[in-house]
Amino acid sequence: MLLLETLHLHLGGVLISNREVDEATAEKMHKLFFEVVIAPSYSSKALEILQQKKNRVILEQLKFDLPNKMLRTALNGYLVQDRDVLSEDESVLSTSTNKAPSTEEIVDLLFANKLVKHTKSNTIVLAKGRQLLASGTGQTSRVDALQSSYRKGT
Repeated sequence: MLLLETLHLHLGGVLISNREVDEATAEKMHKLFFEVVIAPSYSSKALEILQQKKNRVILEQLKFDLPNKMLRTALNGYLVQDRDVLSEDESVLSTSTNKAPSTEEIVDLLFANKLVKHTKSNTIVLAKGRQLLASGTGQTSRVDALQSSYRKGT
C-alpha cells in the first residue's frame, strides 16, 4: 500500500508519496484534483498518466543526508545535540507488567511512538488500529496534555 499524504491548498492540493508511484497508484491519483505531486520516483506509465493534466507539477524528491548534529538557538546561546536516528521496533521493547501486550497493541504502540517522537514537548497521543484518535501537545504538564487530547478526541 502506498502512503500518500495530502496537503490542501486554496487552488488544489499537493500529493506526497514516500515511495515510487506506480501505474495503479497514478490512475487513482489522476481521479483527484491536485496540482503538485512529489515522490522519490515514478514508473514510466505513471508519468504518462500524471502528465495528462496540463500545468500539473511533477517533482522528484531527491535523497539527501541530514546532518548528524542539530543546532537550535536558545536564550543567550545555542543547543547542539545529536540527531535522533533510532527507529524503534519490537526488538527493543520489553514488558514490565504482568500482562504482555498483544501484537495489535505493540503495532499501535510503535505507531503512537513515532507520532510522539516528532511532536513538541509534553505530548500525549491516543492511537488504536494505526490511527491517531487524539493528541494533546505543548501543555505545561503531561496531565494537561492528556486532558487536552481527551477533550479534542471526544
